[in-house]
Amino acid sequence: MLMDQVFGIPCSLCVYVGRTQFELCSHIVKTHRNDPNFIVHCSVENCAYSTKNWATFRKHVNRQHPNTNIPSDEHLLHYDNDDDEPMLLENQDAHNLSDLEKQKYSTAVYLLKLETEHKLSQRALNDVVTGTSMCLSQTMSTYRFKIEKELEQQGIVDIGFVQHLSNDDDIFQGFETTYLRHTFFSQYCKYVAPEKVLFGMKEKRIKGHMRQVEQYGYIVPFKSSIKALLDMPEVQHFVRNPHFSNSEMLLDVCDGLRFKNSPLFQRNPSALQIIVSHDDLELMNPLGAHIKKHKMSMFYYTIANIPPQHRSRLSFIQLLGVAKTSKIREFGAKFLLHDFITCLNEMRNGGMRLSLNGVDIVIEGDIMMCPCDTLAAQYLAGFKEGA
Repeated sequence: MLMDQVFGIPCSLCVYVGRTQFELCSHIVKTHRNDPNFIVHCSVENCAYSTKNWATFRKHVNRQHPNTNIPSDEHLLHYDNDDDEPMLLENQDAHNLSDLEKQKYSTAVYLLKLETEHKLSQRALNDVVTGTSMCLSQTMSTYRFKIEKELEQQGIVDIGFVQHLSNDDDIFQGFETTYLRHTFFSQYCKYVAPEKVLFGMKEKRIKGHMRQVEQYGYIVPFKSSIKALLDMPEVQHFVRNPHFSNSEMLLDVCDGLRFKNSPLFQRNPSALQIIVSHDDLELMNPLGAHIKKHKMSMFYYTIANIPPQHRSRLSFIQLLGVAKTSKIREFGAKFLLHDFITCLNEMRNGGMRLSLNGVDIVIEGDIMMCPCDTLAAQYLAGFKEGA
C-alpha cells in the first residue's frame, strides 16, 4: 500500500504532487529524467530506498515490490495528463483563488524557487521581475497587433475585444520589490516571517564614542511554523496515521524505547515527535585571522511523524533560530529559544491550541531526540564543549 495514496505522492525534485504512482512516474520521466540532480524515492510503505538512476529504480521495484506496477517508459512518455493539474504543496487553498490570483500564485512559486534553489539575491529578483514583465508586455503588444491586422483582413469590424488583451492583468504586478513579494507570500503561500529577539545591550566603541549596541538573534515563531507545516494535507495524513514497524529491526525513532516508554506518546500516538538539531557554521575562512568572528549558531527542527524518506528532505527541515555564536555563548541559548521552550511546555501540559482550516484543534508533542555533533551536544547538555 502506498503511504501517500490519500493526499498524493510528492516529487522529490519540485513542488509537483502526483495523485497516483503512474502520474508521478510520468512526471519524473518527462521532466527530471535527465536532470543532473535527479533522484527518485520509493514510496512503498517502510521502504526508504532512493537512487539517482531510473533504470536502477525500476529493478528495485521489480525485485523488492513485485506487486507494484511500474509502467514502461513508452507508456509514460505518451501518457496525457492534461486533465489533471499538478497540485502545489505551498497552498492547499489555491483552488479558491480567481484566475488572476492563480496566475500570480504560480508566479510566486516561480520566484521562490529562483530565490531558494538558485540562490538569487533580492536585487537580482527585482531585475528578473522587471525584465520578464517588460518582455511579456512587448510580446502581448506584438500579438495584439497581429490579431487586429488578421481580423481586419477577414473583414471583422468590431475588434474592440482585442484591446482587452492588454497588460492590465500583469502577473508580475505586485512582485516588484522585496516588501511586495513578502506580503504576497504571507497572504497566499503561508510564509512565516522571522522575528528579532533582543538578548540585551552592550557597550561598544564606535568612532571614538562608547555606545549601547543591541545584541540580538532571529527566530521563526514555532507556533506559526508548526501551523504552516500542519496546513499541508500530506503532513496531516502522516500525523493522523502514525507509522510503526512490525519488523524486529528498528526502522525509525518511533520503534525505540523513547517512544514506547513515554506516557504522552502511548496515550496519544499522533502527538508531535519533535527532533531538534543544533550546529555552528563559519561564514569566513576558518584558517584566517577572523576565525569565530562571524561564526553562527543554527537551530533546526523537524517532526518524526513524517517517515524518514520524506523528513530528510530539506523542504521538511524547519529553522528555529539563528544568532552569532558569541552572543549565544554570552547570553545563553534559552533567550533565543524562549518561544520554542514556551510552546514545548504548552504541548507537554494539556496541548497547544491551533486553528487549522477554520477548525480549532489541540496539538500535543514532546522532543523525541536531539541529534548533534559532539561539541553541540556537550553545549546543550551544559557540559564543557572541549578544547
